[in-house]
Amino acid sequence: MELDEYLRPDNYEVEEWSRPDELALFTGFWSRANGILDRCPQARVADICCGTGLSLLGVESHPNLHSADGVDIDAERVRFARNRLSHNPRLSFHCEDAWTWLSEQRGYDVVLLSSAYHHIEHGKQGQFAQLVFAALKAGGTAVLAENIVPHFDQPMTEPYFRAVTEFYEAAHREALRQRPGLPHQVASLITENVELARRGEIEFKICRQTFVEEITRAGFLIAEEIKMWPNTDDPLRDNAGNFVFVLRKPG
Repeated sequence: MELDEYLRPDNYEVEEWSRPDELALFTGFWSRANGILDRCPQARVADICCGTGLSLLGVESHPNLHSADGVDIDAERVRFARNRLSHNPRLSFHCEDAWTWLSEQRGYDVVLLSSAYHHIEHGKQGQFAQLVFAALKAGGTAVLAENIVPHFDQPMTEPYFRAVTEFYEAAHREALRQRPGLPHQVASLITENVELARRGEIEFKICRQTFVEEITRAGFLIAEEIKMWPNTDDPLRDNAGNFVFVLRKPG
């Protein structure tokens, strides 16, 4: 599949809404984000790698939300998000590189990262965690929805490719179980993620050990870690799956 076709907002939306594992992840992500906003009046929020705006759908109406900056490098997805949420004057969308944006912004109460971490290249993810930490005010919170694959030591090796393949095969099985008539288009979009990871393009999956090491080194405290998928009937090795992490910046 051509990269431009894969990245089209309508393809992304079809895949996300067709995957039970991703819907479970969004449910947990929105729940934790809303719980944080409950305790944070006049919250200034950043949604990094916001894509089509899906990650803001579950929080954009919260009364404690003062403003939210959606940031993504893909101009077409930013336009999609801006049109989707144009009714809400508290939201602003910016076609910017997340790295540059976080380097220049400070004082956020909450940073949202829905499947953002694995779009940062291997070798730069630890620095990215440090930028998120710096963009938060003292006592601020980052909420991450992330695909955690089985353990691997080095990216772009056979153990890495095997871990990514196992993850997406499980996601495909889950989609077929819940939607036996899953269209071929959706199945193709799910499996394309494996090829993207193999090519080192768009997808740079992480395992839990590396992720925890990087966010801890950045200064974060893990306040919550919630596994949203899979259930015990079809587990992935190394307790891999879709997780929501709530990270605190001391203060």
